[in-house]
Amino acid sequence: MRLTEKDTNSYKLKHIDWTNVVQKATQKLGLLEDIEEELGVDLIKLLSAKEIYTYQYIEPIKDFCIDFNKKTIIDYYESDINSTYSFDEYGKYWAFTKEELK
Repeated sequence: MRLTEKDTNSYKLKHIDWTNVVQKATQKLGLLEDIEEELGVDLIKLLSAKEIYTYQYIEPIKDFCIDFNKKTIIDYYESDINSTYSFDEYGKYWAFTKEELK
């Protein structure tokens, strides 16, 4: 159940029954936090990423795929798999910005 609706450039709460809103929001947030802990990656950053950086390349990778079953990022180069990076390698071998690479 969605608790918000988009209003131009921001979000506002829907007109809903307030008796269970906090409980529903807490449950939803808890599930998202569980998934983030399991994956080791911020879901919003992951799902909205337009590019990633790796320790191998100066330029960001723009052609990649997320495999949630294998918990990997797959780097494509000219339609071929170039490299795969595990979610638990985030910050070490791949990241959303150059600054995040250790």
